[in-house]
Amino acid sequence: MLRTFFRHFIVLAILIASASAEITVSAVFNPPRVAQGDTARYIVEIKETSTQQQPQAESVNSLPIPQAGGLELLNGRTSTSTQTRIVNGAAEYSVSQQLIIDARASGVGRYSIPSYTFEYKGDTYRVPAATLEVIERPADAGPTVDELIFLKTDAPEKLYLGQTTPIQLKLYISEAVRLSGLNRYERNTDGFTVSDLPDSQESSEIYQGHRYRVLTWPLMITPIRSGPQGLDFEFSVTASLPGQNNRNDPFGRRGFGSSIFDDFFGRAERFTVYTEPTEIEVLPLPTANRPNSFTGAIGEFSLQIYTDHPSTEVGEPIMLSLEISGQGNFDRINGPTPPEGPDWRSYAPEARFQPRADNTPTRGTKRFDYMLIPQRAGALLIPEMKFAYFDPESKSYVELVAPPIEISVRPSNRHALTQALPPQGSSSLPLPQQMSTKEALLTLDYRPKPPSNRLDAP
Repeated sequence: MLRTFFRHFIVLAILIASASAEITVSAVFNPPRVAQGDTARYIVEIKETSTQQQPQAESVNSLPIPQAGGLELLNGRTSTSTQTRIVNGAAEYSVSQQLIIDARASGVGRYSIPSYTFEYKGDTYRVPAATLEVIERPADAGPTVDELIFLKTDAPEKLYLGQTTPIQLKLYISEAVRLSGLNRYERNTDGFTVSDLPDSQESSEIYQGHRYRVLTWPLMITPIRSGPQGLDFEFSVTASLPGQNNRNDPFGRRGFGSSIFDDFFGRAERFTVYTEPTEIEVLPLPTANRPNSFTGAIGEFSLQIYTDHPSTEVGEPIMLSLEISGQGNFDRINGPTPPEGPDWRSYAPEARFQPRADNTPTRGTKRFDYMLIPQRAGALLIPEMKFAYFDPESKSYVELVAPPIEISVRPSNRHALTQALPPQGSSSLPLPQQMSTKEALLTLDYRPKPPSNRLDAP
């Protein structure tokens, strides 16, 4: 009974605290007036204020924003901040959640986003209307922020499901910009697996007639869902832009108290740069004419096969090595099924990948080493082995066949060796009649040198 009372008391206290929080909603364009070609920000702010306790913001990921003809809204993100004020001993707590969207106008004029409503914490709130004015760009105006620092990627338009491909993420920084730091990296790549962000490579590049300092990050992407898939990246950066103190004034006029040095050096500011919204069409792999030996390899490959010895004896293992070379999704390539039959006992292969000199994970050679143990004497054939891949250039499957290899197998001399051992009671131990798997592995040379019996698949 007492426990129930306290539970109801706590719930009631939370409801009272929630009811005492005042929620206000505002919407503005920042700046409200821009020159043609510049980007403004459409900002919706949800602010909660309470004198009882710190309010907790409810995450808002989207808004039913009405369409405004000629105004493009893109690159939405959120920002949350908290504040505590104490005046004459009285405390006031607040939390502000901003939804920020870049706005680009198609031409000169006035653009308005009308008022609309949305649901928040079980209630309906109204977002006020906001207006953006776009004026002619002065002839002597400097470059826009988007021309001074921007992010690009070279993602392809189409990929097949499971096809790994390299892309480059490039941050272009004008010579007039001083970059202080990279603060945050985010990506919208739900339809892909993406490699981790490596260290950047710095270079210099001429782009559209201007020289830029370029930071490049090589990445690998692999689509995991078919259909149109978004691929977007963003960085939060700290940088000083030329004329930064005046860029809210579309005419480039210097404010009261500022100097020409403010225009040249600017002050450091944190802001976000984005890649242009990118959508890749991911195609499913065709099912027609798919070989049974296909296990997911996509690219262009060649096949070689060899053994470490041309002959052996019954019960003595040999190494069969199969090399797949070329370019493609090596991380998804599995070794072909090892030989089966009464003549050989085989084990799952050990795989090793050797990238090319540029260390790119999609170019190189993957080797599969199979341990084979002959079960009888004679001229035994290691059966042919098949490997299939999908070629995205020809849009077809290719099956490579490694031809059979003949191995001369001698009878085992273990029986004779066993008979020649000292009689029972000697300190020497007899040899086993048949080697265990562990013993066979210990006697096996895992670094074979390809001999003259190397065979290439046709």
